[in-house]
Amino acid sequence: MTYSVSGSYFESCNCDPICPCRMTDGIPGTRSTYGVCFGALAWRVEEGRVGDVDVSSLAAALVIRYDDDEPGSPWTIVLHVDADGNERSAPP
Repeated sequence: MTYSVSGSYFESCNCDPICPCRMTDGIPGTRSTYGVCFGALAWRVEEGRVGDVDVSSLAAALVIRYDDDEPGSPWTIVLHVDADGNERSAPP
């Protein structure tokens, strides 16, 4: 499937910049600044297509939580998608 999107990306968390817990270039991150990381990543598609579907003006947000001392250090992730998005068939 081909796609092309352009727009804005926003990121925020309670850690000191640059977020120490994120993986960069395949190198695992370290402990979060305060032991528990709360954050959000958001995308606003100004213009875009995924296959034959127009995704212009749609948005999505990823809300995360990470606890350094929780066994296995799992991330809790919730994806919120734009209510204006829906399944659409390719044009005839």
